[in-house]
Amino acid sequence: PDTLLRTLQVTQEPKVISWVAAGLELEANKIPKHAALKLFQRFAELGSWSEDKEEAAAGILGALGELLQLQEEDKLTLREWLHKEVATGKLYWLRQFLSLMKQPARPTAPLGAAVARGCEVLEQLCRGQEELTTLLHRHHVLVAVGNRLLA
Repeated sequence: PDTLLRTLQVTQEPKVISWVAAGLELEANKIPKHAALKLFQRFAELGSWSEDKEEAAAGILGALGELLQLQEEDKLTLREWLHKEVATGKLYWLRQFLSLMKQPARPTAPLGAAVARGCEVLEQLCRGQEELTTLLHRHHVLVAVGNRLLA
């Protein structure tokens, strides 16, 4: 897992990111603590969307979702990170998430794996977190997710 994490951090090639993220998802129970933050940040750095980058995002978010289920400490860290982001208005992960929600649905995969997995990660981070949820409402997250789900 350490080699996969290093590769994820340095590569810019979406197909390599997808492959590495799939490996991390499969090895989620062996990934060191605090790796979730690296995945969280890597998603935020993907930049403008293409089909390949959406596939990479699906992998990153899938691995992140698995880690959040396994490592409560990482979940707490990411909650703090996201809370700070939305409280200060310096959006990185959330900006990328919202831009993903605005991507047009594809006829062959209207929801898309990246969107589904992104919503799953957001749900895990927000569950039971009233203050964080309120802050996210102010950034119109529910509207963006709803519009995408009903597209």
